[in-house]
Amino acid sequence: MNYDYELSMEYRERFGLTKGELDYMKLAFDYYAQAMKKEIIAMEKDGKRSIFAPDFFQMMLDDLHNKCGMWTRPVQVFEEEDDE
Repeated sequence: MNYDYELSMEYRERFGLTKGELDYMKLAFDYYAQAMKKEIIAMEKDGKRSIFAPDFFQMMLDDLHNKCGMWTRPVQVFEEEDDE
């Protein structure tokens, strides 16, 4: 397998994430992080201890979202032609 191809611009143009896909992932990440934060806080109120801090999942998923952003398709800009 050619690993150089997987890191190439052509590969990202063909298989990269679109901006819309990235936005949906961010919504899902935020929903999950908020749900886990509420669950951890509820556990702590019941006297149970979590191995994760309440903000752990938000930080982890923000980092994952940033990494996914590196694999988005490059935005294609089409310049207008001058009528000269």
